[in-house]
Amino acid sequence: MKFDFLIMFFAIVNSFFVPLKVAFEPEFFYSGPVEITNSVIDFVFMCDVIMGFRTIFIDEFGEEISNPWKIAKNYVLTTFIFDLLASIPFDEFMAKKTEVNAGKSKKDNWVYIFSILKLFRLLRLKKLINYLQAQDSSKAIIRVMYIIFLLIIYLHCYSCIWWLLVRLE
Repeated sequence: MKFDFLIMFFAIVNSFFVPLKVAFEPEFFYSGPVEITNSVIDFVFMCDVIMGFRTIFIDEFGEEISNPWKIAKNYVLTTFIFDLLASIPFDEFMAKKTEVNAGKSKKDNWVYIFSILKLFRLLRLKKLINYLQAQDSSKAIIRVMYIIFLLIIYLHCYSCIWWLLVRLE
């Protein structure tokens, strides 16, 4: 449960910082502590992907499935691809490759657009809300808050994209 709350917190942090990094490229995001924090967050999400292959799920009949092969099959067929895409730091790999090949600074790289893939981490929040052990009325309130949160994130991303487009012209 604590790990799930840590995942939720990191997903929320990423949902605000990723669009800011892509659109505004603030120098602060290239400092050592921020890059270490991003690496830790990426590592935690990669651990979450690995744990997804061992996490019990509830099937359509309401039974808990604990068979490792069935768990793995269910995970691969549902959210594995999104979790994997959100966990691999493509933006960092591409930035390092571009830096080595072209000798450019990180700030000049367009490759940070791959950071947007980290927003798939927000899908994890819905899964956690569904498995939350609470009354139905409490879950309904949390779902409404989740929808409002997604709207705020959507507007945040949309604004950052517009800023990026205006800046590029």
